[in-house]
Amino acid sequence: MSKEKRGLPPFFLSLDNLSFEINKKKIINIREYRASFNNLLLIKGKIGSGKTTLLKILADIFFPTSGKYLLNNEINFKKIYIHSFPFFNFITGRIADEMLLAGKISEFEGKMPDKAIDELSGGELKKISILLSINSGYNLILADEPFNMLDDNEMENVKNTIIKQMGIASFIVTTHEDILDDYADEIIRLEDGCII
Repeated sequence: MSKEKRGLPPFFLSLDNLSFEINKKKIINIREYRASFNNLLLIKGKIGSGKTTLLKILADIFFPTSGKYLLNNEINFKKIYIHSFPFFNFITGRIADEMLLAGKISEFEGKMPDKAIDELSGGELKKISILLSINSGYNLILADEPFNMLDDNEMENVKNTIIKQMGIASFIVTTHEDILDDYADEIIRLEDGCII
C-alpha cells in the first residue's frame, strides 16, 4: 500500500449542487463534496451509477445542467480523458505514428514494435494511452474504466503503469474494481448519481 505524496502539488476538487440531466432524468445529483489528492482519486460504483458522466464533467466533455465544479492545483496543469474503449484513444492506425504525434518517440524506441492498433490487446492499448498522454505533457489523466474487459494479467500491467507514473502525473480513475483502492488518496463512491 502506498499513499505517499509524491511529485505534483495536490489537486483540490469541489462539487457544489452539481447535477446533470438527460431527458429530465438526473444522472448526477451531488449537493456538496470537497477533496484533495496528490496521486490518485478513484470514482467507484456499479454500472449505471454515474461514474463516467462525472468523469466527463471533470474532463469538460459534458457540462453540468446546474451547479459547478472546481478542480485546481498550484501549478498549470493539462488534463486528458482516456476512453474506456481503447481504440477511441488513437488518431492513426499505427503505434509508431501515434508516438511521432506525441513528439516523444525516444521514450518508446526499441520497446514497442511498429504494429497496427488492432494488433495489440486492450491492456497494451490502455497502457500506451496512459504513457503517450504523459509524454505529451498531460499531468492529470482522467481514465475511464481502465480495467474494463481485461484479464487478470493485463489488469495488473495497467495497474502497475498507473502506480509507476504517479508523481509524474496525477490520476482520476473510474472503476468498479478494487485493484487501486490501497493506492488512492480519496475515493468517491457513487450510487444513482449521488455520493454515498
